[in-house]
Amino acid sequence: MPQLCCKPNSQKDKGYAWFISVASFLLNFTHTGFTFGIAGNLTIAHQQFFNINLQNGSLAGSIHFGALLMFGPLASVMIKKFGCRITQITGGTCILLGFALSVLSRQLWHAVVLYSILAGIGVSFCFNASSVILTIYFERFKYIAFSFARLGTYLGTVLWPLISQYFLTKFGYSYAMGIMSTFTLINIFTGILFVEPCPYNGSGN
Repeated sequence: MPQLCCKPNSQKDKGYAWFISVASFLLNFTHTGFTFGIAGNLTIAHQQFFNINLQNGSLAGSIHFGALLMFGPLASVMIKKFGCRITQITGGTCILLGFALSVLSRQLWHAVVLYSILAGIGVSFCFNASSVILTIYFERFKYIAFSFARLGTYLGTVLWPLISQYFLTKFGYSYAMGIMSTFTLINIFTGILFVEPCPYNGSGN
């Protein structure tokens, strides 16, 4: 990895490592917690907005979850080749575009392409990057760091149904998707902090 893209003198389980753990917590709140939390409300919103039955309304959410899991191997390749930082920022950009462009959705297939596939790929990239970065910065307290980060998913799953329902009720589907897309910026800004430690070369430089 290029020297400009790594953080020198970083030790595991201390200092910047805990900052990374907090960042991963926030990310879990805004990608997997976000995904799990809004799925039910979006199913109803798709049904009403596109004037379709419940089965078709749930299709977008099902494909979204499928993309999250299916693109895990590609996310792993991205992390191996480009690192957690680039993978996280790329994933955050996909989520942002998927939700922001959903403002323009007028048919179900628009939602499938933007929310289900594009945003689903983004969540997959972000989930994997925010997990792998913890294994880089933690050894002794790895399990505590992972547990704390996953707490973000729990809180997101609990809170996002309430938040998304408020936006959908007050502003309608299109505007609500645009508003919720602003929260996904956290995936990009926090990803910038994913500076991996430089390999120790024993020279003290």
